[in-house]
Amino acid sequence: MKNLKFVLLNILVLVIGLSAIEVTITFLLNNPSVLPKEWLPDFRSYYMTKDREIAQYSPHLAAYDSQLFYKLKPGEHAFSNREFDTKFSVNQYGFRDDENSVKKPKIIFLGDSFTMGWGVEDAECYVSILEQNTGLTTLNTGVSSYGTVREFEVFSQLQKDSLQYLVIQFDVNDTWENLDFSYEGNKYTPNSKNEYENVKDQHLKAISYFPFKHTSHFFRNYLESRFPELFTKDQGEETDVEKIERPYITPVDAFINVLAQGQIPDSIPIIIFQVGDGSKEVLIDPLTKLVSEKKVTLLNPIYVLDMQSRLSEADYYLLDTHLKPEGHRIVGNSLSKFIKQLDN
Repeated sequence: MKNLKFVLLNILVLVIGLSAIEVTITFLLNNPSVLPKEWLPDFRSYYMTKDREIAQYSPHLAAYDSQLFYKLKPGEHAFSNREFDTKFSVNQYGFRDDENSVKKPKIIFLGDSFTMGWGVEDAECYVSILEQNTGLTTLNTGVSSYGTVREFEVFSQLQKDSLQYLVIQFDVNDTWENLDFSYEGNKYTPNSKNEYENVKDQHLKAISYFPFKHTSHFFRNYLESRFPELFTKDQGEETDVEKIERPYITPVDAFINVLAQGQIPDSIPIIIFQVGDGSKEVLIDPLTKLVSEKKVTLLNPIYVLDMQSRLSEADYYLLDTHLKPEGHRIVGNSLSKFIKQLDN
């Protein structure tokens, strides 16, 4: 009987200890500003892969689309994560914008989650700020994780009669979609509905909570760092895989190729910028150089803005790494000022 009491007491102490650790980790996830700097990369990695809701794979926010792989669902939606709690207004076309903006827009934004306004309210997004500042009807077609190719698939379906400016927000992740487009002979083939459902199910499974989820993850990470030999995965037998030789295409050439195929009305100015944490060496710097040397053979004036240098770490969420409202204000005001200069 004494032994049973001793075992039960130890189990109780263990459960209390694990619960305390779980509560502490939860507190740190909800308040990342108090995290020690050296802990931030591990917490951010955990949040990104096993904790945060991803808009395009959330059943209430998005659905499969045979042309674009997925689209936002029309309607009013709540979208929240550890560092924000926002509302989404999506029009009947699957854009985070109102119905009227689709009719004869004067400015069209192409982009991914940054342009969509991940982490901010509708009115706080830099697209909305630019529209407020300039008084020009502005259409936001940004959808999270769309690459430049899909952005132009959307662009091809829009009214362009009144278009005065095309604004493209680039992200380093766009590169793979753009390269595939070039390698496939300027064709985009979306993945199947089954593939979308599989990715969505994997995501929902990864972020689902179970008792001591946070604790078990970080404990495993600790063991892996101390005893990596215990976690070495069996790579299996090597097999001969036929390698496909492809000509080398630079990211900037792949991007320009997408623009060339994009059916952009002649003489419409194109404004390109980047706000994510990816290197400017991928596109912004080389494209700036090509434009300055007049080596981009498009019938449109191209303006490349170094937006990243205008932003600081304080303008991004610590865990999520998307722009906070302050960051959107900087981008929206900077774009507004630049467009007003072009108009004058």
